[in-house]
Amino acid sequence: MKKLIVAVALTIAGMLCAHAQTTPSQNFAAHPRAYTHRNSFWTEYNINGSIDSLQRWQYQIDYQYRRMADASYIEGGNHGNIFKNPYQQVLRPWIHYWVIPKKLRFSLSPIGYWITWTPPQEGSVYKVDGKDQGQAVYPEFRICPQITVNSQLGRLLFSNRYRYEFRYIGNRSQSTYFMEDLGQGYSFYPNNIGSGNGSSHQGRFRWQIRAQLLLNSAKMQKNTIYLNAWNELFIAMGKSIEVNKMLNQNRTVALVGWKLPTQYPIRVEAGITYQVNFLYNIDQVPTQPTVSYGKRNVEANTAYTIYVIFDEFHTLFKKNGRKPQDEPKFPHPEK
Repeated sequence: MKKLIVAVALTIAGMLCAHAQTTPSQNFAAHPRAYTHRNSFWTEYNINGSIDSLQRWQYQIDYQYRRMADASYIEGGNHGNIFKNPYQQVLRPWIHYWVIPKKLRFSLSPIGYWITWTPPQEGSVYKVDGKDQGQAVYPEFRICPQITVNSQLGRLLFSNRYRYEFRYIGNRSQSTYFMEDLGQGYSFYPNNIGSGNGSSHQGRFRWQIRAQLLLNSAKMQKNTIYLNAWNELFIAMGKSIEVNKMLNQNRTVALVGWKLPTQYPIRVEAGITYQVNFLYNIDQVPTQPTVSYGKRNVEANTAYTIYVIFDEFHTLFKKNGRKPQDEPKFPHPEK
């Protein structure tokens, strides 16, 4: 079984790590989009559990931490160090309700917080007050309703998830250090379309198709090894989004998961996220001043990904130990 897991992981990594490079000789007449590449590191800590004894009401809190290497078009940059530059941190709560247990769930994230750093070498793209000031930072708040529809076929769990994001994006400021960055950019009054990279109100629809396959067990239990894979399409919406820029992202994720042989239900998943990010933001950059991207750039991002999932987290604090019913009936957290 261990050899099978290693073989699957290496195959997935090999398939997804292939990427395109943008060169100064790119023919835009033949290739209307400019493709670049970036390597990243994404991790998420996911805390979830049940509120009622029937486990139909559930809570969840997730924390995400992401870093990134230099993009492929940065000449002389470090393209392999996935921890070089800060990218994003996220704190987001959820409340879930199973309308039909194991099959249909309604969810709401009442408010989530994002802080995002732009790449330091790309200041000409992400200007602050109209000037190139290097690395910029901006906050964002999101409200997210969603619906998840599941179906089970033996060891295979198949899911469709539909999410809408109400996005309130703050102004960009020059980044200094983390604690000061946390206090920057809290003006969310929307700028006019095309006025730059300042605050805006946006919407985004996300559709995810996911499959989870248990490998060595008929049900999720201690020492269960499983595969978790999904594809998710992002469509930007709202009056601040130009009609030819509605295609926002696509993510393909492949992970190998293991439920630890511990008293409390903890799972670890590791693998690759391949993100195609339609940025629409680069015309010319200082490192390639003779090449015009025409704001038609697409970034293919390979993110090495780790999830740590704590199911029924509140049972960690029970004085009399866990009870059998504390094992989650519906172990399927958001990501």
